[in-house]
Amino acid sequence: MAEGPDNWINNPAFQWTPEVPLRAEPKAAAPPEAKVTPLPAPRVEPRAEPRFENPVLREAQAEAPKLDPAAPRAQAARLAVPSPFSLFGARMAVGLAQGAMIFALFANRGALGPMIFSAAILTALFAPLLLLAGLGRMKLGSLVLWTAFAAMLLAAAGFYHYWRTLSSDGGHPGLALLALTSLFLFVGQSIAQGQLDNYPSYHRSAWRLAIRIVICVMFAALAWAAAGAAMGFMREHFPLLQFPALVWPLVALSAALAAQLTGEKLLGALAEGALFVFTSALPFVLLLGIAVAGLGAFRLWQPSLGVAAILAATLIVCINASYRDGVSWRPSWRRRAEFAAAIILVPLALLAVNALAARVAQYGWTSNRVYAVAGLLLLCGHALCYTASALISLGGGSWMQRIEGSNLAMAFAALALIAALASPIADPARLAVATQRRRLEQHKVTADAFDFLWLRDEGLRFGRGALTAMAAMKDQSGISRGAFAALSAPAQMARPTPTEIGANIRVHDGVLPAALLGRDWSGVRNAPPCLTSALLACDAFFTDLDGDGSKEILLAYGSDARWWAGLMKRDAFGSWTVAGTLAAPPCPGSLTALRQGQFSLIRPAGNWRDLLVNGVRLSVDRPSEPSACPN
Repeated sequence: MAEGPDNWINNPAFQWTPEVPLRAEPKAAAPPEAKVTPLPAPRVEPRAEPRFENPVLREAQAEAPKLDPAAPRAQAARLAVPSPFSLFGARMAVGLAQGAMIFALFANRGALGPMIFSAAILTALFAPLLLLAGLGRMKLGSLVLWTAFAAMLLAAAGFYHYWRTLSSDGGHPGLALLALTSLFLFVGQSIAQGQLDNYPSYHRSAWRLAIRIVICVMFAALAWAAAGAAMGFMREHFPLLQFPALVWPLVALSAALAAQLTGEKLLGALAEGALFVFTSALPFVLLLGIAVAGLGAFRLWQPSLGVAAILAATLIVCINASYRDGVSWRPSWRRRAEFAAAIILVPLALLAVNALAARVAQYGWTSNRVYAVAGLLLLCGHALCYTASALISLGGGSWMQRIEGSNLAMAFAALALIAALASPIADPARLAVATQRRRLEQHKVTADAFDFLWLRDEGLRFGRGALTAMAAMKDQSGISRGAFAALSAPAQMARPTPTEIGANIRVHDGVLPAALLGRDWSGVRNAPPCLTSALLACDAFFTDLDGDGSKEILLAYGSDARWWAGLMKRDAFGSWTVAGTLAAPPCPGSLTALRQGQFSLIRPAGNWRDLLVNGVRLSVDRPSEPSACPN
């Protein structure tokens, strides 16, 4: 009994220090007199029992041969995150510089060329925002290179935008370019802030950047509203003080302050909240998608392009919110919901494509439909990739893991597609004008039904060039006449109100019905221009031209040199329509005589009768000849 029960404490397993040393310490040897026979190691179960062994020391000793005590600890310095307060001055300087640049550009707009101003203002609006988003989250060298590259692209896009629009963009200058630019920079910044071959970093970067953008936009909008209210007060009480000069610096500083306040802890908490919301909405959006896809598959309801596309895009966001970074554990209901949502994306994408194809087949291509088909290309790409990822998951491996590579590939595809849309490669206006002109030249649509004004107003530089070429054509189909009329017509204005229409119509012996003034006559063939524009006047005459006992309204417009008229008649349903038109020859004094009531009704020349063939009534259509002026 020399080796009593207290000798077990001399076991080598208990010879350890409570703190992990900087260098691996040599393992203490057992005293030679302690001869303790180790017990056999127990069988390892899923949950191992605690052992008399320090795991921290064991891992440190295992890694000891790989460490070099003399080597500097550069790895720890590389991973150090700067304090948010250390970047406060840099962010405020960027915001102040952005506000000063924008103010200087607007103040010297007259001295700058329009193309230079367009390029400079687009660069000043977006390039500093990249610096604000990347400070403290990217290496300074990488951030500067990415910002400089983006600034060159922004300047080129600004140059091209002014050239294509001829300083006008259908009443909404630059909105499409601003949307494309925002999407391009968001995707590019998310990729730039991520780490190569590290999907969790891309996931974290995209969600936090989206939340940061929302917060910065809210701060900027509040600053803009406060500045607008202050400007009204200053104009009233201090009219000589030029307060508007401070608006842009205040807005830029507010965005920089929002970027400073959105630290990683706050963004992480908000991102977790957003992920929870979209993850919780996944089952409900999935059920709605199944219902819409089922109704469309059985032809019980054809969803519109917007319904199908928005529902599919929401499903994509919910799938990514549920999948998250691919490392976190997910319960079975989320994995099954992700699988079903990925499968249902394909029929939703097909329904959206079908809806767009129906509109294109009926009316041809427009700029908005070109943007829509670009979005559908990305939607179909996501649907196919996600469906393939779901099916591959059935064969084993991590559940839905293939969407990681799919998201990265589709991000680069989106960058390429957006760059093409904002450049001459796939300019939506150019493509739309080319296809519409081809429809007209191939007689898929008649000249009377073709919208020449759309080419002038929405086709931008390309539409005006097409109208100029068509106006010089020598044809008999009315194409050149319609193109010439569109080029010489005044610019379209907002639809006038019924009161404005009634004020421009001079009524002779009658009262204009409210139903005639309240209808939208824009786009109605042969409608008198006084019903669509508040700048043109008409004379209204009430007479029964068809002999049915009810009076029609003759709306005459023009001058004594040449005038026209539209015959307005109430149909069987009580709606007013254009029943016919009149075109007076260029005879002086005829319109004045009409206004003075010097007219009468006579029977048409000739005694042509209608022909009844097998229950079908046919009328003789005599060629119209210009009337001669009386001697």
